[in-house]
Amino acid sequence: ALVINTGTISEKRAEAMLLSGKTAKEKGIPVILDPVGAGVSKFRTGMINKIISEIKPDIIRMNVSELKSICLDMKNISGVDAVDNDDIESVISLATQSANETNAVIGISGVCDIITDGSRVALSKGGHEMMRKITGMGCMLSSVIGAYAGANTDDLFTATVCAFGIFGKCGRDAYNDGIGIGTYKVNFFDEISIANAEGIEIEYR
Repeated sequence: ALVINTGTISEKRAEAMLLSGKTAKEKGIPVILDPVGAGVSKFRTGMINKIISEIKPDIIRMNVSELKSICLDMKNISGVDAVDNDDIESVISLATQSANETNAVIGISGVCDIITDGSRVALSKGGHEMMRKITGMGCMLSSVIGAYAGANTDDLFTATVCAFGIFGKCGRDAYNDGIGIGTYKVNFFDEISIANAEGIEIEYR
């Protein structure tokens, strides 16, 4: 699989993203887009929209702010940070709309993760609030999604659901009372390295 992350996008890197994305699609390799910071600047938002329209990624993993920036053309005032003040039903509706418009599996990170292909909807309820304090958690999730997508190219919705479920479970299990951010991060890496499906919290709508 190919994971395209726009966190440090520039004109040259955008050209490389477009080239690699189109090549992957020609070869039947799943493309996962992580539109980091969508809505933060005109250049970034324009390039993300170009990647979506020209590459047509198979999976798009984002937070609520990025979803609104892409679907509603709203300015992203929170940068790369997730905002979870929205009603979950409204986010599900917007994510479903995005999936139908892009023909991609949409994964929304938040207190309750949302995954949809436009018809099926799954909610992943694992995780821990400490995950918000670790820089790059969303980027790591996109890479885990890439690993699962590459292993299950015939059902990218299920692959994405499993990736969210495993990630949330590991985030939950990594926490112990009294630990700090450093220990939590190491614990999380340990949990990912030995992860299995036991204890995943998934609800299908």
